[in-house]
Amino acid sequence: MTSATAISADHHQVLDAFRSTKVLMVVANPSVNPKLGWPLGFWAAELMHPYFEFTEAGFEVTVASPDGGKVEPDALSDPRDPSRWSAGDLVSMGFLNTPQCVALLVKTPKLADLELVRLRRARGLRGAVANVYISGKRGSQARNPYILRVE
Repeated sequence: MTSATAISADHHQVLDAFRSTKVLMVVANPSVNPKLGWPLGFWAAELMHPYFEFTEAGFEVTVASPDGGKVEPDALSDPRDPSRWSAGDLVSMGFLNTPQCVALLVKTPKLADLELVRLRRARGLRGAVANVYISGKRGSQARNPYILRVE
């Protein structure tokens, strides 16, 4: 096996010492759809699939939310939901049945309380996140997680 083949066969990536090793993922706090009255959460796969990839690659991941506290996946995105809408999502099922992963959702840090000064090459995204947060246009208008790479 050549060295290139050996490297690609390894499912763990070696982190570059000059690269950031921390990732901040921001998910929505629970809310209610104003038109339908349905409870809303973040979409499970949009947090849990990247979380799996980042942690497998050796990154330290922080999951935060705009208001802090407990966050929950949207019912239709939860593979355990009786609707079975996302029943085939085995990555999310694994996350939701792993105690140390579930603990990340129980008490998320409040976004405003985190030190975000050291974001690299993300000034435009940082400004966009700040504008959404400051304007109060959260909740049902922004369901997808933000993923930020930090130093």
